[in-house]
Amino acid sequence: MPISCACDKVFQSFSWRSLNEVNPEELQGSGVYAIRVQSRGLPVEEAIDNVKKLLSKFNWLKFEEYALAKISKLRKLSDCPILYIGAAYSLKQKYSLLYRARHPIFPALASLLISGWRFEIGWLSSPNPGVTESLIKRQYFEIHGEFPVLV
Repeated sequence: MPISCACDKVFQSFSWRSLNEVNPEELQGSGVYAIRVQSRGLPVEEAIDNVKKLLSKFNWLKFEEYALAKISKLRKLSDCPILYIGAAYSLKQKYSLLYRARHPIFPALASLLISGWRFEIGWLSSPNPGVTESLIKRQYFEIHGEFPVLV
């Protein structure tokens, strides 16, 4: 059962699946997608510290800087389970960017995943994903006064 929030009504038309159980074939066409927390693991600061230790072993400063810039956004994590809202002309392709580590939120997601967190991906088909994304982000902003932590 996902963590509830005042913004749940914004996402009630979305189809939701556990991030590790979604069948990419379900993600047909264009639309809007969101990533939300299904369950929490280690505290955020502990997760960040663990990943910092791991990144230091890469001995690749540019990669470490890039990953830490993305991961440090997690310090602003609120009680709202929605981490990200995005649009895609191909939902299936966008999902593949996530699991192939080519999506900009991957470092932050990965740092929480290895710390016991679990996520869901939700999607809403739309012929105009950019317009739909803007509407959903506006509704989210009206409720929270800010955008999701990884946007």
